[in-house]
Amino acid sequence: MPHIDILAIQPACQQTFEPQLSPLLQSALDEVEKIIVDYVSANQQSQNHAARLASS
Repeated sequence: MPHIDILAIQPACQQTFEPQLSPLLQSALDEVEKIIVDYVSANQQSQNHAARLASS
């Protein structure tokens, strides 16, 4: 897997986009979110496995 750095910010408040996102754009954003969450989860599992091996 390539090395990926992710920078994130947390908004001070949340509000709905006006006008709202199109269904196509919302679907694309949902897919990007899933890819990022899956990648981070797999990376954490890999790090946890490496730490267990190192401590054995």
